[in-house]
Amino acid sequence: MVSHSGHVKNGKPEGLCTHYNEFPANLYTSFDHSDFNHLGENWVKFSGDYKQGVRNGKGTLYLTNGERVDGSWSNGKLHGEAVVFKANGRAVQGRWEGNCRKSMSYEGHLKGGKREGDGVEFGKGGLVLYSGDWVTG
Repeated sequence: MVSHSGHVKNGKPEGLCTHYNEFPANLYTSFDHSDFNHLGENWVKFSGDYKQGVRNGKGTLYLTNGERVDGSWSNGKLHGEAVVFKANGRAVQGRWEGNCRKSMSYEGHLKGGKREGDGVEFGKGGLVLYSGDWVTG
């Protein structure tokens, strides 16, 4: 069951809204972020843009294990650039299409939205371009 706060148009969420999962499933480990089609009820809240009752535009999804996803959504699915903030403090930057990760550009630590500390930058086909310590950027 889901409750929400925000605008409603024709009985459906519209514009900037927050949806709460009233009966989330507990997720005790890290989620496999390569495919959000298997998320099920392992989420607590989604705050972001809705169009005709589905996620469309920018938004943040909060998982039951403390992880969160900031990204672009289309027709209710993660689609476009996104950053997954893991419970262990690391982040994954990449591109998703239809809930499936198509490419990963970085995995590591972020500070103020910039790469900092231990991390790995990826190129096309998952080729490692750099692995090591980042200093703001």
